[in-house]
Amino acid sequence: MLVAASIAVVSAVSPHAGAQSRIDAAVGPIEQHRLDNGMTLVIQEDHRVPLVSLAIRYDDSAAPAGTHATATLTTFLMLAATKHVAAGDYYRLLARAGATGTADRTQPSATTLEVTVPSNRLALPLWLWSEQMGYFDAALDDTQLAEQRSKLRDQRRVSLEGSPMARIDAMAMEELYPVEHPYHSIEFTPADVDRIDRPAVIAFHDTWMTPAHATLVIVGDVVPADATALVEKYFATIPKGAAVQAPAPAPLEALTGETQVDVAANVPRAQVFLRWRTPRLLTSEDARLDVVARLLGGSRTAWLFWKLVDEKKVAVNVMTHQRSDALGSQFEIRIEGANGKTAKEILAAFDAAMVDIRQREPSKKELAGAIYETVIDRFLALERPLTRAFDFARTSTLAESPDVTKHDLGRYGRVDAGHVRDAVVKFLPSDRRVVLLVTPTPGAPAGGQRLGRRVTQAPTP
Repeated sequence: MLVAASIAVVSAVSPHAGAQSRIDAAVGPIEQHRLDNGMTLVIQEDHRVPLVSLAIRYDDSAAPAGTHATATLTTFLMLAATKHVAAGDYYRLLARAGATGTADRTQPSATTLEVTVPSNRLALPLWLWSEQMGYFDAALDDTQLAEQRSKLRDQRRVSLEGSPMARIDAMAMEELYPVEHPYHSIEFTPADVDRIDRPAVIAFHDTWMTPAHATLVIVGDVVPADATALVEKYFATIPKGAAVQAPAPAPLEALTGETQVDVAANVPRAQVFLRWRTPRLLTSEDARLDVVARLLGGSRTAWLFWKLVDEKKVAVNVMTHQRSDALGSQFEIRIEGANGKTAKEILAAFDAAMVDIRQREPSKKELAGAIYETVIDRFLALERPLTRAFDFARTSTLAESPDVTKHDLGRYGRVDAGHVRDAVVKFLPSDRRVVLLVTPTPGAPAGGQRLGRRVTQAPTP
C-alpha cells in the first residue's frame, strides 16, 4: 500500500488524497490528543502482526547550547535505574518480554526511546517510561553517576577510534553553526562529561524529561481506547513540569563566505567533504533538496557522479545527501578521490562540474526517477511500525499533525524542474559553504586531525 502511495506521487494522479486513502486502508488512521498534563499521545492501529512499536520523544530544542553531553548522560541514567526499577532491569525486563528494536537516540534537539513488544505486553514499556519520567530523581546516586560517566567516556572513545574520519562531522558542524546554536557542539570531551554533577542531571531531567515536552507514539496491534486508558494510568498523575517552549526556528541565513578546513586522516585516498546550511525538515525546500541529492548522486540519475567518476576520472565515489533535521538541515557532498589525486584537485574538478549543473534542469524522466527514488525509500522504511513511531513523534513536534505520509506526499508531489534548478543555485553556491579537504596521512590521530583553516568572504549580494 505504501509503495502504491509513492507511485501516486510520481504519476501526479491525485497524489495526495488518493494515496492517503490507500495508506489508511492498510494501516488505519492516526489519532492524536493531549493529556491534561501536557503529554502528546499518538496512536495508529496496524493489526497485520501481533506487535506494538512505541517511541517517546522528549523535545529539548530550547535547552541552552552546550548541553548535549548532559542530555546524553541523563538518558543513560534514566535507562540505568529508577525508584522502582533496579539497575539493569530496564533492558532485562524488556528482553524477557520478547522486545526487539530497543534503542535510545540523543540528538542536540531531542531524546527518543524506542521499542517493539508483543501486543499483550504493551503495559511494560509504558510503565518503564513513566518510571523514568516521574520517579528518576530518587534513584540517582553517586555510584550510578560514576558508572554512567565511565560508560559515556568509553562510548565517545570507541566512536572516535572506530573510524579514521570520525571527527569530520563535528568539524563541519562547528564551522556551519555559531557557538550558541545546539548543532555547533555535537562532540564532547571527557572533561565535559566529568563536569556534569548530580544537580545538573536532575535539573536537566526535571526541565526537559517531562510531560510538557514529551510525545508518546504507539503503532501496531492495539485498540486506541484501550491503549489510551493504559497511558492515562501510567502517565496522567505525573506533574506537567516547566512550560519551557521552544522558540520558532529562526530563518536560515546564508553563510558569509567559504571556509576551508585542512584535515589529516589515516585513509588511502584524498577526500573532499562539502556542506551547506539548508532549510529544516518538512519544508518544501527540504523536499526539493532531497530530489537534488538524487539527481546528483542517485542510482537512476547521477549527474555529479558521472561527471567526476566516469568523465573526469578524478574520483572513485560521490555521495550526496540532504541531512534533514529539526532545527535546520545540511546538504552534504562527499567525494572520494581517485588514486594520486589531491583534495584540491578534486575540489577544482567539482567546482568546474557544478558550473554546468547550476544551469541544468532535469528532463521529465530524470525528475520522475529522482522523485521516485526519494519517495520509494521513504515509504518502504515507513512499512516498519518502529520507523513510523519514531517519525510520527518527530513530525508531531514540527508540524500540525504527526502524519508524515501526508506531509511527504504533499511536498514531493509539488517539486518541478524549475524548483530543482533554483534550489541548486540558491542553496549550493560555491562561495557560501564549508569544505573539508582530507589528505591521506599514515599515523594520523584516530578520528582525523584539523590542520588549518581558511575563510574567504563572499561578495555582498
